[in-house]
Amino acid sequence: QAIALLNEAMIRMAQAPDRGAAEATALLGQSVDLCLQGQSSALVQSALEVATALSCARREWQTALEFWSWAEAYARHSGLRRDPADERFLQPFVAQLSARQGAAAFNRALQSADTQAPDVVLSRIQAWLSASAAGSVRRPQTA
Repeated sequence: QAIALLNEAMIRMAQAPDRGAAEATALLGQSVDLCLQGQSSALVQSALEVATALSCARREWQTALEFWSWAEAYARHSGLRRDPADERFLQPFVAQLSARQGAAAFNRALQSADTQAPDVVLSRIQAWLSASAAGSVRRPQTA
C-alpha cells in the first residue's frame, strides 16, 4: 500500500507539477506513516526519492540534497535498482538539483552520505512535511 501511494504521488507530480505537488505531499505523508510500520530499505529509499522530487519542486535545494544523498546511500547499501519509470521521473529533478548545487558539491554530498536508520529518515521526512504544511498556511496580510 505504501508503494502504491508513492507511485500515485509520482504520477500526480508528473501530470501537473504545481498542483500535483500539493496532492503528492498528502500521499507522501500517508505513505511515510505506513513505512514506519514496515521500515524496509526499499520503502525508505522510495519515500526518499519522492521527498527529493517534492523538495526540488518547492525549490528547497538543501533538503532535496539531503534526501537524495540518503536515497543514493540506500541504493548503494541495498543494491536495489530503480524501476526505469522511476528513473525517468527522478531524472529531471536530480539534474536540476545537481545544477543548482554544482557538480562538485553534489558529488561530495552523494559520496559522503551514510545510510541512516529507517526511523530517523522517516521521522525527518515527517518533520519536513509538517514544517511545510505549517509554512503553507496563509496568514492574513496587515496594512
